[in-house]
Amino acid sequence: MENLKGQILMIIDHSADDIRSLITILQDNLFTDPLFQSEITKILDIITKDRNGDLRFDIKDLELIGSDPMAITSLISSLLILVAQVRTLNYDEERTELFVIKLLFYLFLVLLPEKTNIYMSSDDKKAVVDVVMSIYTFLKSSELVKDIIKKIKTWIKSTCCTKQDNQEILRAKSIKQRTILHFSVNGLKQERLLSDL
Repeated sequence: MENLKGQILMIIDHSADDIRSLITILQDNLFTDPLFQSEITKILDIITKDRNGDLRFDIKDLELIGSDPMAITSLISSLLILVAQVRTLNYDEERTELFVIKLLFYLFLVLLPEKTNIYMSSDDKKAVVDVVMSIYTFLKSSELVKDIIKKIKTWIKSTCCTKQDNQEILRAKSIKQRTILHFSVNGLKQERLLSDL
């Protein structure tokens, strides 16, 4: 994980075209899948709302999400359910958690600026690296990824036998999980506003 973090920080510090370089080291076939691209936009729409009450989305809002266990849990659940709609999920601690972290880096450093037209300075990008590494620490200590994948496999096993049945279950779970994500990250704004009173 530290190797990936080091590569990303080096790209941020030294690359004129850091987005293209980031795509190269984070690349996964999943990222070009049409279903993934369509659904990840819905997740981005949820997480790119103002959370700290300053009426704009910026790195401070992302830091709030990255420091809240409920928001992290909802985000990771939404992402893994989406991944399960596109490919089979199997849990291998090191490989799976590395994939999740690459997915978060891709979401926050590549897709977020691209889809929202938000300019990120080099310092903002470094703060995103810190947020992702903080999320990684939480994931490692909580075994959240393992638990979510186990739950997804249980949902799939509990359905009939067809891939179409599994897709319908996962699509329904994805919609429900995005609703939970919406409420968990919106809760951050409400908590922040209440604490300012």
